[in-house]
Amino acid sequence: MRNAVLPEQWDPEWTELDLIVVSEVGYFCSPEQWKKLLSLCTKALSADGHLVLCHWRHPIKDWPLDGDDVHREARRRRNLTRLVEHREQDFEIDIYTRTRRGRV
Repeated sequence: MRNAVLPEQWDPEWTELDLIVVSEVGYFCSPEQWKKLLSLCTKALSADGHLVLCHWRHPIKDWPLDGDDVHREARRRRNLTRLVEHREQDFEIDIYTRTRRGRV
């Protein structure tokens, strides 16, 4: 197990990962930190790896993002393809893979 403050303490040795789960943390980042963390996660995925995002969907007082903001930014990424979307009143789960050439 490893503790790290992300994205600042991202370990460059984290590569070719089959699964990255980001749950209940994206909204604690600034918008810039979240964009950087998404980029780091995407680059660290193996060719067939998956990125799982799970976040609370209600407004969060005094934090720069909420769960909807976090997931909206991931959907904007051209280098991520969403495979699964599950949204309920309280939370959202999305599963992504890296976009392969020829896919948009």
